[in-house]
Amino acid sequence: MNKTITKKSIILLFLLLPIYAYYQFNTLTINNIVEYKSIIKNTINHHFIISAIVFYMFVIILTALYLPLDIIFSLLSGYFFGFWFGLIFMSFSYSVGSTLSFIISRYLLFAYFNNKFYLKYKTINQHVGKDINLYLLSLRLIPIFPDVLINIIMGLTDIKLKNFYLISQIGTLLSIGIFVNAGLQLSTLNSLHNIISTPIILSFTLIGIMPFLVKFSLKKISSNSQLFK
Repeated sequence: MNKTITKKSIILLFLLLPIYAYYQFNTLTINNIVEYKSIIKNTINHHFIISAIVFYMFVIILTALYLPLDIIFSLLSGYFFGFWFGLIFMSFSYSVGSTLSFIISRYLLFAYFNNKFYLKYKTINQHVGKDINLYLLSLRLIPIFPDVLINIIMGLTDIKLKNFYLISQIGTLLSIGIFVNAGLQLSTLNSLHNIISTPIILSFTLIGIMPFLVKFSLKKISSNSQLFK
């Protein structure tokens, strides 16, 4: 089989699958979720393990395919599975999915992504150098760039696979926890008319101020350039 054709087919597959998945998830609105809340909740309660496996497998697969649905999945995780279960399984699923996308970038589509994002990678490599672990942590904690782009570009760097996974797990825990909690608060809605409530307002306020809190905290630990070395 022609290697060029095979590589082009793989690239085309990874481009088309996220577009198809996004089209399917485009109808997933809060209004639809609230409207069918009782039906979905009843299904999950009667088939909890299967529902959880299917949901979090979707998280892993779609994250690995570079689909930016982490916020929606985090909200739904809290909405349907509660805070602690939703937080733990969403955190692991998203980290695994991100690591798979990292592996795809490094080993399967390296030439393609290296050609496409060479300038970004070169800039990061010049300014960060040996502090790549701390830099990744700051990117995970402060949502400056989309996680999809972070997964791709980090696959082009020399960062160790285990470091990427551990830092991704730790760095995304706070943001996932906040969105899972927001989803939990949304689960108390019976209609969109009572969306204005104190817990919900506080949850989304925390989402807004989180980057500033994290940025302040990172200044306190930025001197530790030996992180995960």
